[in-house]
Amino acid sequence: MRHKPARALLGITLAPAPAGRKDPDIQQT
Repeated sequence: MRHKPARALLGITLAPAPAGRKDPDIQQT
């Protein structure tokens, strides 16, 4: 799911990885 806007990706990357969500992008954080 990398079709999301860069803004959304930045918000997810900066935010702590929620237990309800396990995306590869968050794992990199």
